[in-house]
Amino acid sequence: MAPHTRARTDLDGTTNPQPLLNVATPSAVPPFVPQATPSVPALPAPNLYAYYPTSSAVSITACRISKADLDKIELLDRAKNNWTSWSELMLEVFHINLLEGYTTGTIARPDVTREPLAARNWDLNNTGIVAALRNRISLDDKRVLDSITGAHRAWTTLRSRHQKLGPIAQILKI
Repeated sequence: MAPHTRARTDLDGTTNPQPLLNVATPSAVPPFVPQATPSVPALPAPNLYAYYPTSSAVSITACRISKADLDKIELLDRAKNNWTSWSELMLEVFHINLLEGYTTGTIARPDVTREPLAARNWDLNNTGIVAALRNRISLDDKRVLDSITGAHRAWTTLRSRHQKLGPIAQILKI
């Protein structure tokens, strides 16, 4: 087989083929023969994502309810029969602060052994909601909530105490 060449065109229009430098022909290349390599223990593949968390480190963050927002809400009072407007405003404050799930019971407390910080934050949020509820209710309702520490239970207790009162209070006003 002839060596590979390239053609060069001179300025006068003639071509001069020139051989390429050190180009081996296929017949001149020795066949590849795999050789045995000494056995080397394989190293574990590096974890490229070790510094990046694959899930959120804390599933529940602590929230804070503004006292100024709460102070704008009238106290819940059976004599005023204001459950509907009061509960809507309170739920709005909880919703804005991403805490509404505590009152509905849809946010469960994380396992303290698996997520201690999330469980602590859940406890803080739960306590904060109960405190917010107690802050915006009448003295009679505060007595009802004295032994209640859960936000969901406190909310359902207040709802059952006041929601039933609606139609009866309307009749009594007539």
